Amino acid sequence: MELGFTAEKVYDPARHVKPLLRKSPIYLKLLASDSEDVMYVEINQAGIHQKKFVPDVDVILIGIEEDLMDIFKGEVKLQDGVNHKRVKAEGTIHNLLRLESILWLLKK
Repeated sequence: MELGFTAEKVYDPARHVKPLLRKSPIYLKLLASDSEDVMYVEINQAGIHQKKFVPDVDVILIGIEEDLMDIFKGEVKLQDGVNHKRVKAEGTIHNLLRLESILWLLKK
């Protein structure tokens, strides 16, 4: 899996994303059920970065790779993906809402 955007978009002031990026990062684990690929992602004030491994993740997203990337690129809202059973999301409501807001604001 590859990220659909770069960290430069995090600091686009027109997108109002920076207030959502606290000093403490949010860690994601993306599990592609169709290929069994796993991707770890860190979102913080410095941007969005793929990691090799993160022991304690805040949010886990499970689904086919195409659906995960649609959500991660902001083409589909996280809530819509969950409601339509395209992905399964695990995490606290706070982290899920924060993630959805960041990804939606970063959409192309």
